Amino acid sequence: MALARPVFSVRAEGSGKACRAKVTIKNVKVAIQQAQNICYGHEDEPACRVAWDHVEEMSKAYARQRESELLVKNQEEICKDDPMACREYDV
Repeated sequence: MALARPVFSVRAEGSGKACRAKVTIKNVKVAIQQAQNICYGHEDEPACRVAWDHVEEMSKAYARQRESELLVKNQEEICKDDPMACREYDV
């Protein structure tokens, strides 16, 4: 039984911090299909629960990622419309 897990990579800047790869809607759909295949006729098995937990984790990661992208996009639009609103000050 193979599950699609997010891939870990190291940032190119050399910071050494691991970061998760982007989760796409395709990844979520594949995880759902795998969970359905694993659970077909075996709904009470631990592997079934693990598969659906994986789907939930991927769905949450995708939602967080989309929210973050929207916040960045909104901030860019605000700065484009009113550059004074995006000034940063050294204290």
